[in-house]
Amino acid sequence: MCIRDSPEVGARLREQIQLERTASSCVILTSSDVPLPIGSPLAGFDVRTLRSVARIGQSRFEFFADRQASPGPQQVNEFQPQARGQTTLRYVRSLGKAFIEGAEYPLEPRQQAILLALIRDLDHELDKEALKTACGSQAQRFSPSKEFDRNLVAYKTFIRYLRDDDRYALIIPDEDRDWLG
Repeated sequence: MCIRDSPEVGARLREQIQLERTASSCVILTSSDVPLPIGSPLAGFDVRTLRSVARIGQSRFEFFADRQASPGPQQVNEFQPQARGQTTLRYVRSLGKAFIEGAEYPLEPRQQAILLALIRDLDHELDKEALKTACGSQAQRFSPSKEFDRNLVAYKTFIRYLRDDDRYALIIPDEDRDWLG
């Protein structure tokens, strides 16, 4: 399984491991390259490439006895979108950061909640009341643009107010179309 290219599979596997409470004793074998990127749902687990612990025989896996004792949680590599000049929302949930043309924009908790609410919504659009509820705001005069006053670039890059519909829409960067579509 190539968990690097399929965050959904990695997230589902993480859920299953947590459900079974086997995180401390499981080893995840993958055909993906390791270390995994920062945003991987499997960061922190013991993830190894299959080729490092076994080889494929004619009808079975042949595990190398001398390579099975190297335990430890997966170390996340220092891959960062800065090197590629990426604009992405991929790290909003895991790191509380957005990247715009490679520049890192740390998000305040309310900003993170607003972006996550729009990410989670199926059509990535919410009216003001639904957005207020989804991000847990108690403010009487809730305004997403005001929440982003100190981070206006992030607001303008990722959120569009649709005046005719009185809704807020997520602007999906090209780099995120694979998982936000």
